[in-house]
Amino acid sequence: ALIFLPVSLLRGQGPQPPAPPLRASVADILEAIGPDPGPAARASAVEAIREELSARRAEAAERARALSLPVRHEHPDGRVKEVAALDEEGNLLYVFTHNDRAAISTGANILNQLSSPYTGAGITIGMWDGGAGRTTHQEFADGRMVNKDGAAPIDHATHVGGTLAAAGVVAQARGMAFEAVVDSYDWNDDKAEMAARGAS
Repeated sequence: ALIFLPVSLLRGQGPQPPAPPLRASVADILEAIGPDPGPAARASAVEAIREELSARRAEAAERARALSLPVRHEHPDGRVKEVAALDEEGNLLYVFTHNDRAAISTGANILNQLSSPYTGAGITIGMWDGGAGRTTHQEFADGRMVNKDGAAPIDHATHVGGTLAAAGVVAQARGMAFEAVVDSYDWNDDKAEMAARGAS
């Protein structure tokens, strides 16, 4: 999820810098490589996306620190928020985690009561969150939670991974695709990593 903090709410907390320069969007970068790019062009686009997202994050983090606002905050209930970018007016944009009532909204609670042939076997799910899912959790003890970028594990990502694919060691916790593999990443460079995975 994405929230923004208007700079107008921060008056009196230091100088207000000008709005950030216009930058290339992810869509612009992907459009530039054309409809049928080869592997080298795809790799170049992924690197351009990674550099763009990193520059946006660094610029926003600098603004947050100048305003004495958090760059990243982990709430006591496990939710995480982290600065991601600035919008066109210079407002801070934060990404944050939420997974309230996810089993109900995905229908996992109903599907798990049926004798469904859809288990997720042979499927890999990409998951981007505020950190990695816990690979040692009992619901993934069979190695189906894979930390792909070395991010520190957090409870929220483990919960989301469970909604997706928990094995059902605790029956009520069984995920939507309980035999799927979850490739877990943190949300930094998410669009670049998704583009790379999609291309491969």
